[in-house]
Amino acid sequence: MPHLQLLDLSHNSLYELDFDTFRNTKKLQVLFVPFNRIAEIPNDLFRFLSSLRIVDFSHNRLRSLPDNLFREAGLERLDVSHNLLGKLPLTSLSVASADTLCELDLSWNSISSLSHGGILSQFKSLSWLDLSYNRLGQVDAGSFKGLPRLSSLNLGHNNQLTLETSGLSFQGLEYTLLHLNLDNVSLSQIPTLFTPNLVTLSLAHNSLPTVSPEIAGNVSSLRHLNLDHNDLSVVPIVTHSLTELTYLSMVANPISRHFDNIDDEFMGLLPSKLHNLTLTGPGLKKLGSGMFQGVNSPVFHLCLRNTSLMKISSDIFKNMVAVRNLSVDVRNNPFLKNLQNPSTGEKPNQPKSTFLTDLKLTGGKWSCDCDLGWVEVWQRKRRQYLCGSSPSVSLPESEFQYSCKHTSDDFRTTLCVNKNNRSLVDVLKSDIECGWSCGSLQHFLTGLIVCPVLINFLV
Repeated sequence: MPHLQLLDLSHNSLYELDFDTFRNTKKLQVLFVPFNRIAEIPNDLFRFLSSLRIVDFSHNRLRSLPDNLFREAGLERLDVSHNLLGKLPLTSLSVASADTLCELDLSWNSISSLSHGGILSQFKSLSWLDLSYNRLGQVDAGSFKGLPRLSSLNLGHNNQLTLETSGLSFQGLEYTLLHLNLDNVSLSQIPTLFTPNLVTLSLAHNSLPTVSPEIAGNVSSLRHLNLDHNDLSVVPIVTHSLTELTYLSMVANPISRHFDNIDDEFMGLLPSKLHNLTLTGPGLKKLGSGMFQGVNSPVFHLCLRNTSLMKISSDIFKNMVAVRNLSVDVRNNPFLKNLQNPSTGEKPNQPKSTFLTDLKLTGGKWSCDCDLGWVEVWQRKRRQYLCGSSPSVSLPESEFQYSCKHTSDDFRTTLCVNKNNRSLVDVLKSDIECGWSCGSLQHFLTGLIVCPVLINFLV
């Protein structure tokens, strides 16, 4: 096969490869051999290959890689994740092949040190490094100093990892690092990070009791922050200082502070790029009328999931003066009976008024009366402004084709407890005669909100 460029041998039962397996495939560029049972690779396996760019030996039984396995320049990606490697395979790459490598996946191995077998500084082009799910015990000062292009680093799930609290563990990455994962590394405090260009930071499954406000000045470009499964008792005040933040997740933290609402945590203006907010957990029982007045995005998505809320008043939405288009998802709230009309205006994209662009209701114990009867008129208005020849808000083609031509399946599966568990669609047709302003303040209308902030309230 002299012209073969890509070979996929994945999901077989290969135990070994002969040293001359690729003798007649000298133009091979991409090789996939994952999900086999290979425990050893011959030293000369790639001797005849000068064009190899991508190699995947993940999900095998490799305990080591031979020295000088990769000899030619041009290697771009190497994946040896989900093996039994006990040390970094640094000597397996020649200076020439290491110099061109851009992505290296070493996750799910048994690597305990970053120093065994050589130094990382030979990887001048490396931009993506995954060392998660290993047995790393320590990251010394300057461990990554010789990686001038590293932008994505995953150290997650090395649960005995020790980092330099002064931030020296990430010395040399100050201006290149964009994505950092430190999930489940036994952190009780966040190490100092001098990374002003960092975009994504994940700190889930640690033991963080708080997040220092001082961190904001060092991660001023942060857009995505994951604080799931920590020991946070309040929403960190630092979230108000991260002006570029678009996604904040705080699922499964003991956020309660002896009250059942979180109005104080949302005081002040929220970042303008924050357009998706999810609140979850049975500890959330109330929403104050001014809770969302700090929302500063014209398009906003609000998701309330698995809370103890029984009613959502239209007063909650009336202070969203910056929001023009709002989407609301209140599925799977076991005690929720009433949702008054979130809309505060008559059409989308109007200043100082909010228009509801999408709604999900399945899973509550709905009392289908005039507090919910506005849904029927809202559906007509939504189709009028979102589904016409010149819609006020552009919908994705797939959503347009479905939602503009069919009654929402969500409304068909939304049950009315006070109407013998009949479908909301059926009840709206025959049992409820309510106007647009029912269940809301007449001069207000809902708007679309889609903001990736995830917060879990525990009892």
